[in-house]
Amino acid sequence: MRMSEAEAVRRGIIPEKDRAGSVKEPCGNKVCKRKLDALKHAKVTLWESKKAIVLTSDIIPISLNHIVSMHPMVWTKYANTWKRLVFEAVLESNLKNKALAHAFPVIYIYKREGRNLLDLDNIIIKPIIDGLVISGVYQDDSPDIFHVPPFSTQVQLKENSREFPDEGMKIYFYKRKDHYQNMLNHVLTRIPCL
Repeated sequence: MRMSEAEAVRRGIIPEKDRAGSVKEPCGNKVCKRKLDALKHAKVTLWESKKAIVLTSDIIPISLNHIVSMHPMVWTKYANTWKRLVFEAVLESNLKNKALAHAFPVIYIYKREGRNLLDLDNIIIKPIIDGLVISGVYQDDSPDIFHVPPFSTQVQLKENSREFPDEGMKIYFYKRKDHYQNMLNHVLTRIPCL
């Protein structure tokens, strides 16, 4: 059944046009495009320790709230940019074709004091995991390898911190369950309400 232009605009399939005929973009897409531009200049590094593969980025992933309002083409560009950054970081780190069989991810989001923290259910790292699979660090992103969903926590950066100027991210992909459990115990004991 053919859909009217007004219905297509309402469903977000095509962009709305103003009276002059130019395309009006939803506010969410403007924010997402700014974040996409910032991502193009991001610095992503990857290295391997005895316990984990560690990914560091000076930019944090876009939130689920923005993804929901994103145009599919913008999301595709955003996801592909993350995959490219991860792929390049893998090439520099000599981790290509590692094909590790287990992953227990823990995400640390760093934000300068005074900056709003993310809702933890808003942190989406799917393109990063896809990048690790495409580049051969992991065999697959199935539940056989990624046994648990990513555990996320946030850290307030101190005034004199030089690691990240305003915000950043570290993801530890632990290789063994016991190392993952030790890290979780360490994180959970620092939460004041527990």
